[in-house]
Amino acid sequence: MSDNTKELTPPPVPAKEPNMAPETGVVFDQNQNQSGSIPEEYLTDEDLYPAQSTNGANLGSTIKKKTPLIAIIVIGLFVFIVLLVMLVRLFNKTGSSQEPLKLTFWGVYQAENNIAELIKAYKVKQPNVEIEYTLMDAKDNYRERIIERTKNGTGPDIFRFHNTWVSSLRDLFAPSPQTIMTVEDFTTIYYPVIVKDLVLENQVIGFPYNLDGLVLVYNENLLKSAGVSAPPSDWEELIDVSRKVTVKDDGGSIITAGIALGGAESINHFSDILGMMFLQNNVDLKSLEGNANAETVLITYTDFILSTTNVWEEDLGDSLNAFAEEKVAMIFVPTWEVEVLRQLNPDLPLKVASVPQIRGGNKKNIANYWADGVSRGSKYQAEAWNFLKFLSEKENQAKLHELEVKSGRIFGNIYPRMDMADLLLDNEYLSPLVKDANILDSLPLVSRTYDHGLNDEFVDGYLKDAINTILLNNSSQEAMYRLVEGAKDVFPRYNY
Repeated sequence: MSDNTKELTPPPVPAKEPNMAPETGVVFDQNQNQSGSIPEEYLTDEDLYPAQSTNGANLGSTIKKKTPLIAIIVIGLFVFIVLLVMLVRLFNKTGSSQEPLKLTFWGVYQAENNIAELIKAYKVKQPNVEIEYTLMDAKDNYRERIIERTKNGTGPDIFRFHNTWVSSLRDLFAPSPQTIMTVEDFTTIYYPVIVKDLVLENQVIGFPYNLDGLVLVYNENLLKSAGVSAPPSDWEELIDVSRKVTVKDDGGSIITAGIALGGAESINHFSDILGMMFLQNNVDLKSLEGNANAETVLITYTDFILSTTNVWEEDLGDSLNAFAEEKVAMIFVPTWEVEVLRQLNPDLPLKVASVPQIRGGNKKNIANYWADGVSRGSKYQAEAWNFLKFLSEKENQAKLHELEVKSGRIFGNIYPRMDMADLLLDNEYLSPLVKDANILDSLPLVSRTYDHGLNDEFVDGYLKDAINTILLNNSSQEAMYRLVEGAKDVFPRYNY
């Protein structure tokens, strides 16, 4: 209110003539407080000092004209406050997910160009998420670097890990939110071994990147030359076929070996093979003491060298190269080694079959695969899991397989999803392992994970010694002692 207004003096109110009726059509409540009906902050000079008319009708008309304006102002303020509250709530609900953020992803055995294509597709759906993928060297202390960097707060949001590393990394995993993947849904999508490995305390701790295990790779021409028309399906047939195919010189030295088995130094993936045999013979690595089944496996394995009807010699050298040079008819390898063999000798008459089983025994094969998990140290766990869920979808798994083939590989990874198995049943290299997918199981005896931990310490420090002990001293009891000591030494340190 201005100072000039304060100096005004209301004019005198003229006396009302008696018997003057109010003007027709005007309603005036004589009990209404004329000045108190309008909040003071909204009053004008005219409201505070109205010109006094000669009748009450004019005063009533003035108040009536002010009332709609006040109502509009009050309603407008109410609507503004409501809208403001709604906007604040909307921001609190979605604001954080709309803020730009960066996820770091450590991977192995996956080309940066391939994952870049999928990251690009993901950003169409989530433009606010940046993903930095780093191709790590699995041989370069990779597992230890995950642990060290995560503990000091500089680790990745997402990291790839081997299926046999779960026990040693279990404190690093941030489990999947129920909104991303429930255990029930996970069980319907993935093979039993994956569910067994990647569900801890009823929570999903990773999505599988691929799936692999052992296959029997054989030289079709060498088998046919020995009168064998089909690869062996059980161990009795395997022993028989390997003896038929083996060719020796007059001095008893092997010229062509039936199968590469029996040694620890010359046999690629010898620990995987023994792991498969342990599984098939119902051996529990945590109960090795006095385990006759485990001892039987060691004896059976080394007999391929020690028997008078031996089918392999360590002098034949590296088993993979021997097969590429057609010096051996059969070998056990993971499917990814088929590509290596094709590179070593593109003209090999190479075929792939499922591994043999024990007649009437447990049908088993050893699992060997990688998975992706989210770090407990990540600030963006929900967003990281959302990206992994995207990668796991059928469409993107198929896209990744396609990109791997386009990059020059003979075949892409085996799909870890059960509902995609049919897509690979016509693949001559991968279908034998796909057919074995439901019988895969995990043991920490997988070669070339380069973990410097559970696998490497037990295999290189104890299993290899056990096999060499039998080959040098023919003592299976001493070999079993080495295994028992190894289990006591290594397993507790890696929570196995």
